Amino acid sequence: MYVPVISLRYLRRKKWGLQSIIGITIGVATLIVVVSIMRGFDSELKSRIRGTLSHITIHKGGAFFPNNYVELIKEIESLPHVEACAPYIETPAFVKIRKNKRFVVLKGIKPHNESLVGNLQEYTSNCGSTINDLSKLHGAKNNYSVLCGIELLRIGSGEPETFPNNFINKGEKLVVFCIKDWGKMSVLPFIINGMFKTNMQEYDDNYIYVPLEAAQKLVGKAHAINGISVKLDNYDYANKLKKIIQNILGYEYFVNTWEDTRRSLLRTLVLERKIMGIILFLIIIMAGFSINSLLSRIIREKSRDIGILKSLGASNLSLFFIFLSIGIFIGSVGSILGLAVSILFLHYINLILSYFGKLPILEFLSPENLYFESLPVSFNLESIIIIIISTILCSIVFSLLPAVAASRMNPVDLLRHE
Repeated sequence: MYVPVISLRYLRRKKWGLQSIIGITIGVATLIVVVSIMRGFDSELKSRIRGTLSHITIHKGGAFFPNNYVELIKEIESLPHVEACAPYIETPAFVKIRKNKRFVVLKGIKPHNESLVGNLQEYTSNCGSTINDLSKLHGAKNNYSVLCGIELLRIGSGEPETFPNNFINKGEKLVVFCIKDWGKMSVLPFIINGMFKTNMQEYDDNYIYVPLEAAQKLVGKAHAINGISVKLDNYDYANKLKKIIQNILGYEYFVNTWEDTRRSLLRTLVLERKIMGIILFLIIIMAGFSINSLLSRIIREKSRDIGILKSLGASNLSLFFIFLSIGIFIGSVGSILGLAVSILFLHYINLILSYFGKLPILEFLSPENLYFESLPVSFNLESIIIIIISTILCSIVFSLLPAVAASRMNPVDLLRHE
């Protein structure tokens, strides 16, 4: 019973103990905050990628599908866990809006089918449009409608809800130039009938959506497609369905999940999070060295006490646990305080940014620069448990050497020098 009493008494009289606890607290809090924010970014980014890409996409090596693709879609839709399919044509194109000319990615879709496999309906509603606006024809020539990314139509700053004049208006003409065959170019006028906003620069600045029939005219392939989007009722079956579809179609087709399509980006995100975690864990390592220093100092100053305790019958194991308990106490209290501080900080982080986000040092965290309405945060219980357990183990490791040294001291030598 005297072990914890002596441990706390030694620790209470040393300001270094408080400094060690503060060091552990800062390290744990920083690690949890950074890991939670990075997980939030990962989760939000994956959600947006999933919105622009279906669960599974099917291509034919850059070539067009055979004209009987309707039967092929029916066969895929009959598979278990397949919820919907949507045919499309995706091809590079050159567009002219007013006096501006630029390259884009043109995607021809069937609005109803596309609304079943992706989030385009949501992205268009963010800008006051609907995916069905794509079906409308215009004028005596029955010009097709086109939906453009919000950045493609931007001519000023701000959002379309508050600054509508800073965007090219609905009803204006957009001319598309597309390669139809080797050495041939097709031209087709469209009427801008809406915009979409995915909050991903790659899509908002480079993509336009047109009806599938119009895209088929542009590429000179009536009733043709070069891709099929597949949505599942549960993404957990994606890899299993991918193999089944691949076996059905053969290896002249490319069947990929959305994770396959963005594999390099996802690997980069995971690697970045792991490297950042390792770097930040060095803060806890530094706090561990301070625990080692604290215990070494206590042992030097309390060598007489150690000699007396040994002469009164205290065992080596008891002395070992006296000093080990100090390290465990510092690690445990620091971890708990670090967890509390991180939860409090993350709970109010967006409120803090609303007040201080305009400062030059924090300007990169503003929603305009992040393409997020607020800073995303994702708590992960498993990660938090790993951080706390690792911190306590680190405290134990740095306490072992001084604790062993104290337990092996000779009481005769200690008292003789006194």
